[in-house]
Amino acid sequence: MKVLIMAGGYATRLWPITKDNPKALLPVGE
Repeated sequence: MKVLIMAGGYATRLWPITKDNPKALLPVGE
């Protein structure tokens, strides 16, 4: 199943992960 999660904002709590990738493009459940 493929899922698209629409997310906005700066994602400061996820900073090490979102440094190079937007929050909407992060892998989920891997």
